[in-house]
Amino acid sequence: MYATLSQPVFSVPNPADIGFEVLRRLAENRIAPTPDAYRALYDELAGCAPLEAETVLARFGKGRRSVVADGHSRSRIRALESQVEQLNGLVCKDQLTGCLNRRGLDDLFTRELRRADRLGTPLCVAMLDLDDFKALNDRHGHCIGDEVLVHLARVMRETLRGMDGVARFGGEEFLILLPGTSLEDASQALERLRQALAEQDFQHGRTRLQITFSAGLALRAPGESQRAVTARADAALYRAKQAGKNRVVSDAQG
Repeated sequence: MYATLSQPVFSVPNPADIGFEVLRRLAENRIAPTPDAYRALYDELAGCAPLEAETVLARFGKGRRSVVADGHSRSRIRALESQVEQLNGLVCKDQLTGCLNRRGLDDLFTRELRRADRLGTPLCVAMLDLDDFKALNDRHGHCIGDEVLVHLARVMRETLRGMDGVARFGGEEFLILLPGTSLEDASQALERLRQALAEQDFQHGRTRLQITFSAGLALRAPGESQRAVTARADAALYRAKQAGKNRVVSDAQG
């Protein structure tokens, strides 16, 4: 019964498992999915896209007499929608910074590659790494280091566009996807981010630190894979570090 919705529904935070459970719950409420709907639902879950209640009703009930139309059932679907959205956040987000994790990044990257190929639009990839982060941890402790990462994530959210994707790639390294953006415009966006971070010193109690980062930027070539363009951005990041840090270096290939 749907009365159990207030309790945990999914034991394993995996998009496929969540999808099957959602379908089962929808079936309990007499919403009959079409064959193509299984893949459509999984794609949404894997992509971390929140499920809109009306979208669920339209997709899974289209052409069926069993469509749930009463308000009580709609409220049940909205409750399920909310729970799925929360679970997707756990699956796809880095718990410390709120940025995408590697799973969320892979899903977003796949969608953006497909979009770029379909529309013929540019896609830029940036690898960003905090400068001297190990020394900061050694001197001030890992708790301060964690807060610095949260500070950087906040500045990125405030400075970059809503359409840009930000993922914690590992440790103090982040990957940024800039869809529909030329190499020149992407470079300017990263310079704005670098300046914004420089203008907002990190402060914790009496600890006041100026945080800087180095970044490598690459424009994806037509048909280029996620791994290949990421490797080029990472190589450009290495050159930025070698050149003295606190700068953005672009890869001219692609």
